[in-house]
Amino acid sequence: MATETRTVSPEAVKQAGVLLKQEHSRRIELEKEAAQTSLEKRAQKIAFREVELGISEPYRTHDEFQQKVASLMGEDLDVVEKALDRGYSSSTKVGTLAGDTVKTKNPLEHFVLTGELLSE
Repeated sequence: MATETRTVSPEAVKQAGVLLKQEHSRRIELEKEAAQTSLEKRAQKIAFREVELGISEPYRTHDEFQQKVASLMGEDLDVVEKALDRGYSSSTKVGTLAGDTVKTKNPLEHFVLTGELLSE
């Protein structure tokens, strides 16, 4: 049996290199798109969860929802998810102390701003 040898021209090697580089660039681009899509899906779930928990008002328009998703995408979603799991929120729907006459959002905010404790 005779073994057949093939020779590859330098032009063919160069062409293969160009094609491999294009394929690699496309793969990197697709991986970035997949990561962005995954991030967007997580942000959407968090946005809906905030509404379910009463932290956010229901979205009146699709644009309002998209703005919320975009804002969440700029945050650390792991931290936001943990905060939701633990019941933390940035909601201004907080109670006031009995006999509170000061119109602040919460007693801690009043103390930070004024240095005074709210009395009963």
